[in-house]
Amino acid sequence: MGEFGLSSVTGIVTYHSYTNQNVFSIELSAIEVQAYTVLRDIGVDAIKTGMLYTKESISHVAKWIEEADMTNVVVDPVMVGKMDTPLLKDDAINTLKTKLIPLATIITQNMIEMELLLKLYQQLTIVDDLQLAAIELKKLGSKYVLVKGGRLKGPDSDVLYDGDKLQIFEV
Repeated sequence: MGEFGLSSVTGIVTYHSYTNQNVFSIELSAIEVQAYTVLRDIGVDAIKTGMLYTKESISHVAKWIEEADMTNVVVDPVMVGKMDTPLLKDDAINTLKTKLIPLATIITQNMIEMELLLKLYQQLTIVDDLQLAAIELKKLGSKYVLVKGGRLKGPDSDVLYDGDKLQIFEV
């Protein structure tokens, strides 16, 4: 289709059975060099974020998005790994909410990430819960919210919210 996907390494996840040390952030200068090289040498029409791990990484990426004047920004707030490994430091959640999500065209969090972003103390279980959460997440400033409901009771459904209309997609 004439498009090329590129990636920047922002962290490394591994598993060490003796130390339980498993998430390592990449130096900010390395993240910066990767981002600015791609922007300058190749060009960028859209960006999708993933695991950023630290508030410093989030701040650097947000600054880069603003300087690049990006208008197509997908923020996937990768916060928890498949084995419940924290992939975002607790002190980085506020930076994600205040610096990166407001720059997003769309945020695409799963149910666990949504619960963490909204500081919910109850599990989301049905589509109505996702709809209410999507409305709350929209207040963080993105243009669209896509809530991935892969852990619902009943059929898996995703919810898309644009500030006016809620759409439910059964997957």
